[in-house]
Amino acid sequence: MNESLSLLFQVDRWSYNVADKPLLIGEFASVCSENEGIQNLFKYAYNKGYNGALTWHFNGDGDCTDTPNNQLYGLQALQGWNDQSNGKGGKVPVDIY
Repeated sequence: MNESLSLLFQVDRWSYNVADKPLLIGEFASVCSENEGIQNLFKYAYNKGYNGALTWHFNGDGDCTDTPNNQLYGLQALQGWNDQSNGKGGKVPVDIY
């Protein structure tokens, strides 16, 4: 796993002591995460209280870039989630066509 990516996905949002501001993970690519799977990465961000996660990069190509279809697949993992407990992300309004 990319070292910076592996460290990012081991820290919950509360470790940063910024409860009064939104906190996003940005940017990451599942293709550089030792096959963790893009849906698991989005679920991690949600379950660890982050306000969002940005994949790299939607229209790009080259090293460490998820395809647009893979990124949409990742977002589908959160479609309809609405967990209000323990500071989690709340409702996820994802409309994927």
